Amino acid sequence: MGKIHDCSLHSDKLHCSHSSETLLLLLSRSLWPLTIKEISELSGLHRNTIRGTLKGLMGTKIKAIGVKKEGENTKNTKIDQYYYSGINDFYRSIAVAIEKLPISHDLKGQIAENLAFNLVNDRLKDAFSNRDREFSHAYPLEALLHVKIAYPFTDIDRDKDGKVYAKTKFKLRANKGKKKPDNFNLRLHSCLCDGNKDFHLPCHMVIGALEGAFQGSTGFKTKVKWVTAGVDDRAGSFCEYNITLEEGDKKGISMKDWQKSFIKTPMERFMVL
Repeated sequence: MGKIHDCSLHSDKLHCSHSSETLLLLLSRSLWPLTIKEISELSGLHRNTIRGTLKGLMGTKIKAIGVKKEGENTKNTKIDQYYYSGINDFYRSIAVAIEKLPISHDLKGQIAENLAFNLVNDRLKDAFSNRDREFSHAYPLEALLHVKIAYPFTDIDRDKDGKVYAKTKFKLRANKGKKKPDNFNLRLHSCLCDGNKDFHLPCHMVIGALEGAFQGSTGFKTKVKWVTAGVDDRAGSFCEYNITLEEGDKKGISMKDWQKSFIKTPMERFMVL
């Protein structure tokens, strides 16, 4: 996902802006306060970066935006599971409601995509300042970090030692024979459809959410298409989507330059909450 810059070590305010948008996105999704350590584990940001960014955001009013001191017990596994399961159920319920509408199947898919796009894109708008958007467009590789935060379908598991494990996993890989990263596939374990081949409206919700997340965080016009569904012996059922990024209206790095920066990094990566 690119190197995360520490605001305490770099004077470039854009780096701090990137951290601030990441933290705001993460904290806006949590129903309980998080420790610095928990924020670091979920966001991938260095703890010093988090502390410095929080001071810049809220001064001494850190707890007001959902940060707690180490040792404070403000959540438990039951609440954790309920929250993430609730997000899944909420989006599935939208798909079920759309399915009951007396309209064509194609129109149902369009409605599902538009609703999901707006839900995710609105969340990004609330967290992004103009400077944040400028940074994300100039450094889209690091901006891809926001996809895993804005994407609303991640289930969380906790084992006996309290560590967090994600059920939903993103795997980005370039298409065969193509070096340009503006066209790549994303395999999602597990998709909102849970492998149900007879009910694809949840997949349309995923399409809209991914378009909203990529477009909202990078500034590039994004087109997502469902490719295939299958079962992986190790990870279970999955759906695979094709993602294409195009030049948008916003000023910033050109697609050609962005491709060069992308090729310098591994083409396969996991994006896990």
